[in-house]
Amino acid sequence: MNHEFIEALKQLEKERGVEMETLVEAIEDALVAAYRREFEIRSKDREKGREREGMPVQESEPKPVENDGITAHIDRRTGEMRVYQPMTVVEEVLDPNSELSLEQAHALSEDLELGDQLVREVDPSHFGRLAAQTAKSVINQKLAQAEKLRIHDEFSGRVGGLASGIVQRRDRNEVLVDIGRAQAVLPYNQQSRLDNYTFKKHMRFFIMKVDQRDHRPVIMVSRSHPGLVRRLFEQ
Repeated sequence: MNHEFIEALKQLEKERGVEMETLVEAIEDALVAAYRREFEIRSKDREKGREREGMPVQESEPKPVENDGITAHIDRRTGEMRVYQPMTVVEEVLDPNSELSLEQAHALSEDLELGDQLVREVDPSHFGRLAAQTAKSVINQKLAQAEKLRIHDEFSGRVGGLASGIVQRRDRNEVLVDIGRAQAVLPYNQQSRLDNYTFKKHMRFFIMKVDQRDHRPVIMVSRSHPGLVRRLFEQ
C-alpha cells in the first residue's frame, strides 16, 4: 500500500462514484479476515510440527474469532497499511502468533507481567502480498456492487419508457437482449407474434420493470405492451 494506491482510490471515487472511505473501510475489514485465515493456517501447521516432534500439543487449536482484537488501519494520506494483534504474556509459549514469554515481554517493558496483554504490529514482510490481493479483490467487489446499483437506479427511472437493444439469444421461452450496460429479458408473454427475434437484430423495447436475478439487476421489457406503440408515436 502506498500513496499511489490512495490516488487510485480517489480516481475511482471520481470516475465510478464509489466513496474512497467506503473502499478503505471495506479493505481494512477484509485484511483482518484474511489475516485471521492465515493465522489459523499457521497455527495448524505449528501444531502438526509439534506432534511430529513428539512435543505437547494443545487440546484445542487456537482459532481467532471476531472479537479477538485484531485490527487493521490504512493511512488515508500515505496508503500505509498496518495490522495489529493483541499478545498475551505467558509462562510457556505455545502459540507465538498470540503469545510471548515473560522474557520477551520484559525486552519491551519491565512493567509487563504474566497474563498482561499488549498489542503488536504484524510483520508486513509476511503480509504484503496478501494485503495487495485482498485490496484488489475488495475493490473489484465494491465496483461491481456500485455498477449494479447504478444500473438498477438508472433503469428504475426509465420504467415506462423505451430502450434500444440487440437480440442476443433465446433462453427457453425468453429472449435475452443487450441494451448497453445491462441485460434485458423479454418474457414469452410479452413477445409479439409479428416479430422475428433473430440473433443481433436491433429492436426497440418497452421497459416494464427492474427485477433481481442472481443478485444482479435484470430489465424486464416488452414488445406487446400498449405503451410501446404510444411511446414510438411520441418520438
